Amino acid sequence: MLNPETTPESQTASETPALDTVPLTPEESLELDRLRAESARLRTETAEFEAKAIKLRAENEQLLNLRKQTDAVAEGFKDSGVKFHDIDAVKVLLAEGGHAITIGDDGKATVAYDGEQLSLAEGLRRFAEDNKFLADGRTIRETTRPKSKESFKTREEKMEFINKHGVDAFEALPLRAPHAGPVKCFDDFVKLTLSEKSRLLREDPDFLRRLPRYPPEVMQQRRTGIRVNKTGRGTQTL
Repeated sequence: MLNPETTPESQTASETPALDTVPLTPEESLELDRLRAESARLRTETAEFEAKAIKLRAENEQLLNLRKQTDAVAEGFKDSGVKFHDIDAVKVLLAEGGHAITIGDDGKATVAYDGEQLSLAEGLRRFAEDNKFLADGRTIRETTRPKSKESFKTREEKMEFINKHGVDAFEALPLRAPHAGPVKCFDDFVKLTLSEKSRLLREDPDFLRRLPRYPPEVMQQRRTGIRVNKTGRGTQTL
């Protein structure tokens, strides 16, 4: 007798075994295992491909950023107008001297120099001015920046510089401007920048020992008792 709450269709369905309880033949079991293994393999390969794609995108982005940085630095060297003998050596010397080159969000290169964050082109001009032996002198342009503490003629000029650049930048200035001409005597050597002194002594360890104490005209004056004027032509007896 049928349950009044059941229909012939539902009773027939309940009498039919569920699909997952139907026993599989050995061949069907093997095929199911093969499909499951194939599915797992595909999932693994998909995950590996996705990981490789993420890595390649990251590497491509790094290369792109590196290219932008290289182009920005190259543009800075070009815009400086200075023809350096060895650009790679200049980059090393800048880094060793604490003059870090950075690339801004605008893609422009800047460098820390004289207590300021300058455009790379301006920083390179100042660097070349301080290290003339590193570049073709014909391409070095004199900058308007103060080269020493004695460059300030008034207290107002000094205070304006300090207010703009800070006390540290002022203290970093040498007392006197670096010597720009040939080194003829010890007084000339003293006026050189540290990098210029190091270069001369590195190239010739005995350079300082052979350097006369006084300029040639003063040495001549001491030997002959004749004072030589600044032009080297007119003389007068002491």
